[in-house]
This record gives sequence, C-alpha cells and structure tokens, in this order.
Amino acid sequence: MSSSNPVPKMKKKMENAVDSLQEELNRVHVGQANPAMIEDLKVEYYGTDTPLNQISNISAPESGLLVIQPYDSSQIEAIEKAILESDLGLNPNNDGEIVRVPIPKLSGERREELVNVIEEKGEEAKVSLRNIRRDTNKKIDELEDEGEITEDDKYMLEDEVDEITSDLTDRIDELVENKTDKVRAV
Repeated sequence: MSSSNPVPKMKKKMENAVDSLQEELNRVHVGQANPAMIEDLKVEYYGTDTPLNQISNISAPESGLLVIQPYDSSQIEAIEKAILESDLGLNPNNDGEIVRVPIPKLSGERREELVNVIEEKGEEAKVSLRNIRRDTNKKIDELEDEGEITEDDKYMLEDEVDEITSDLTDRIDELVENKTDKVRAV
C-alpha cells in the first residue's frame, strides 16, 4: 500500500497552500515597516520583471520606514515606479542613491479593509485544502476499486486525510487570527 498511498503527496500540497498563505499575510501592511511587504514586488530591470529583493537590499531601520539600496543606482526610478504602481498605497522618495519608503499609520477604516482581505485569503486557502482533500479521497476510492487497497485501508486513509485537513485548517485559522490581531492592534 505504501507505494500507492496518496496521503503524503496530499499533505505536501496542503502544507504548500498554508505556506503560501503565510507568505501572502507577511506582505499585508500593518503600519510597521517590514521588508517582506515589498521584496517580491516586480521591477522592470533591463526589460525583465525582477523581484525587488534580487536587485536591491531592503531594510527597515525604524518601524515607520523602509530603505531600499539598489545594487545598480540607475534602477532607482524603476524601483520607485514599481512601488508607486503597486496596490500598497506607499509613496517612495529617492535621493539618487537610495529609496526611502515611509510606512503610513493605518486608519480604522483601512484596518477593517485589511482584516477583510486577510479573512478572504484565509478562506481561499481553506477552499484549496478542501479541493486537495476531495481529489485525494477520490484517488483513495479508485485505489480500492482497483483492488490495490482493502476497505479497511480505505477507511484508515480517509481518517488520516481528515485529520491532516483538520490540523492544517486549524493552522490557517491561527495564521488569520494572529494577523488580524496585529492589524487591529497597531
């Protein structure tokens, strides 16, 4: 049964979905400077869209400021343009050498908008888990129909699938709750 067991593959896919949610939540601006907010921002670099963290050093010297030091100072305008065109609502300024990005404090209304976005992303991750679970259960049914596993194996695998799904759904809830708490606390 171990060679045809679809559960490890399912678990990996589900963990990737949770990791992806974690990365998305790291980018959500909570009124404090965090390089993760902009590190994946695409900048046109010699005709190629390149993540900002590959063409510059990004730091947060204080809680309300990001500083971007491009490796190639000729890219400063492209970096500034990418930040302005993003949906982050940030206003960068440059001195020809570095780009400073002040991080504005969040209004109450903006906090609630962010909470809704965070909850939406959490729900999308849960839908992804449910779809992966459904596909895995279908595969388990096919394995039983083909005689590769017994009925007992099928029920054991389905229990394992439900347990993993439940654990990772709880993890999503925890990530969403922690991020919404941070947004509301700032």
